[in-house]
Amino acid sequence: PVSLQKITIPQEFITNKSNTEEPAMDKKTEAHYALYRANGFVSAVQAEKTNFSEEDLEILWDSIVHMFDFDRCAVNGKFRMRKLIIFKHSSRHGNVPAHILFEKVIIEKKKGVEMPCQFSDYMVTLKEMPEGVEVIEKL
Repeated sequence: PVSLQKITIPQEFITNKSNTEEPAMDKKTEAHYALYRANGFVSAVQAEKTNFSEEDLEILWDSIVHMFDFDRCAVNGKFRMRKLIIFKHSSRHGNVPAHILFEKVIIEKKKGVEMPCQFSDYMVTLKEMPEGVEVIEKL
């Protein structure tokens, strides 16, 4: 995944790191909000070779949508999947190269938002899709 904007980490508080006469101070920080984007592929040709079915594909999409719902560790306890955009080609070899489709997904801060602090501070738009490519959105 790639962060869509520079993450600024403000100073939150100071704690004692060790018990000494002169306290050793350590700055603790926390990122307030970050939005990440990740791209992936499912090859129809490879799926045929491994008997990967449409049912398997639906399980994969569902797993991606819910991948952070049941893992509450400190590192990703607040991560959430916000949108899953799927490009379905009419040709098993693909109608358009993946990088072209990925470039058609535009994620921008809304006007007037200087420091985003929630998903609704962003706009996700899709440019016009080439012929033979269907867009499926989950979430």
